[in-house]
Amino acid sequence: ATSAAIDFLEGMGLDAFRTRTHWLAQYARRQISELTQREPLVPDDPTWYGSMAHVPLRATDSQDACAVSNPLQHTIWQGFGIEVPIVNFAGQQHVRVSCHLYNDTTQIDRLVSALQELI
Repeated sequence: ATSAAIDFLEGMGLDAFRTRTHWLAQYARRQISELTQREPLVPDDPTWYGSMAHVPLRATDSQDACAVSNPLQHTIWQGFGIEVPIVNFAGQQHVRVSCHLYNDTTQIDRLVSALQELI
């Protein structure tokens, strides 16, 4: 499977892969930021992020923090079938969206709808 994956990426081209996944991460970051009205921690520049977008959702306190699981992450998985990490950092709850070639904007839109309903 590894050699097939390498062949696939070489056939597509690494630059095309990076461009596509960064564009999708950028889309996710923009949509979630518009929903939450919170600015991401890093500038919108491929130097700072590639295929993963990290966006603040809301303020949190120590009662929301759990080292094993996050209630919002669990609810998104159980209620919407979306697997996405939710982490607490520096008094904020953040979502980390990871994009790959098999993802598209409809999946990001589903995540944004779920977040809109839950937060």
